[in-house]
Amino acid sequence: MKHVLITGCTRGLGSAMARAFASRGWTVSGCGTSTPSVVALVEELGTRHRILRCDVRSPAEVGAFATDILAGPGAPDLLLNNAAVINPNAPLWEVTPDDFSRVIDVNLKGVHLICRAFLPAMIGRGSGVVVNFSSGWGRSTSPEVAPYLIGICFRGRHWERVGGLCEGGGKESEVKVKAMDAELVMEGFQKIANRITTGIVLAALILGTCLLMRIETNFQLMGYPGLAIVCFLAAAAGGFWLVISIFVKDHQGRKKSNR
Repeated sequence: MKHVLITGCTRGLGSAMARAFASRGWTVSGCGTSTPSVVALVEELGTRHRILRCDVRSPAEVGAFATDILAGPGAPDLLLNNAAVINPNAPLWEVTPDDFSRVIDVNLKGVHLICRAFLPAMIGRGSGVVVNFSSGWGRSTSPEVAPYLIGICFRGRHWERVGGLCEGGGKESEVKVKAMDAELVMEGFQKIANRITTGIVLAALILGTCLLMRIETNFQLMGYPGLAIVCFLAAAAGGFWLVISIFVKDHQGRKKSNR
């Protein structure tokens, strides 16, 4: 049975992933900072899964969390560094030292502490995948969330190099470290949903064309019921636009990802 470990799994994307993996038969381990949320997720997923309270900023808490998980479900097959926070909107010179430190400690140091706690066991086993969730903001600028951008940029662009370091040990391993851009993932899902919706509308137009062909009307085009021909032409134009849009946008997406 596959084992996934998700940090920040008690809300948002983290909780959605925890539910999805559990529904597919994976053993889910994870952590969050809200005790009520941890308890609620444990009750929802069941005792087969291991959800604990842990602040990824604390070496002691991460160490205790790792000891518990490694003694139970064991080293994860998939480790998802999802936990992240953002500072209150403010220009960099107005961000308090505490807010700055909190963002860096969670978004950057937290990833290090989790990897430090679990990678040795994954490397010792010789297999595993680490995914660090980033954001499209990590490739842009925004004057009011500078601390967030600093941490998330490093988390997204540079952690893949850890994979090469993992291979530097004396033991052959298959531990891979990847950086995942959560914003791009959601953008991809949105593209798929839009294309499916467009396809359904076009299919409805074609079906309507077939039904309208049986209705006699004074409005004729090319010897056929006019409204049916209008629906058919609209479906054909929409289908042509959808195909062109898919090819153009996918090509642009590949160019953007290769930058």
